Amino acid sequence: FFFLMIRRPPRSTQSRSSAASDVYKRQDEWNEEYSGGTPKKMTEDAVILWAKNPQYFIKVNRTDGKNTKIFVSLGQDDGRIIPGSIYPYADSINPVCFGIYKLNPDEDKLSKFDAKKKVVISVVCEYREISARCELENGRYVIVPSTLEPNQLGKFYLNVYLDCNKEDLEFYKIQKKDHPWQYIEEEEETVQNYDNDLKLFLKYKASKIIFKQDVGKIEDDS
Repeated sequence: FFFLMIRRPPRSTQSRSSAASDVYKRQDEWNEEYSGGTPKKMTEDAVILWAKNPQYFIKVNRTDGKNTKIFVSLGQDDGRIIPGSIYPYADSINPVCFGIYKLNPDEDKLSKFDAKKKVVISVVCEYREISARCELENGRYVIVPSTLEPNQLGKFYLNVYLDCNKEDLEFYKIQKKDHPWQYIEEEEETVQNYDNDLKLFLKYKASKIIFKQDVGKIEDDS
């Protein structure tokens, strides 16, 4: 199944009705069918292969004419919680990046990599999470996450934060346009107060896990 989260954080200066945002959740993956890698050389084969990556279409049509602020983060499973995984968790974390690209009025996807259509491209990192932000004029765009090399497989989590209303937005995955989206209306966040003893216990357990991982790394290096 696929999850993609689209969310606009609430603004404390606004009323609840104007600050409410739409949340769509998707989890996705690079698999044998959709894993085109990132072009390191601009050969024809490489730029066409790149288009095999998952693509997410965005159409922004704000009635107020303002630009839309967008923040995107691309995450992978945390290697620290996978049994047997050792830092830097190469078995569970791929070197990845993503880009936002402007489409022509008659396009709904990209058939190959085109640097001229770039709005923003993140750096390639072997991190659990990478992010980038920019502003979008009204128009058509795609978000394309990619691994460094073709056929590097694995799950990923794409979080997209937008400061526009649901009515101003069209958003779907190109390869799964008919797949139903899970809509969740964002609720006000509440502050949770936890007992100090629980906090200390959780800190202690976390430090034990980190210590074991560091000792394992030292032993491997030796």
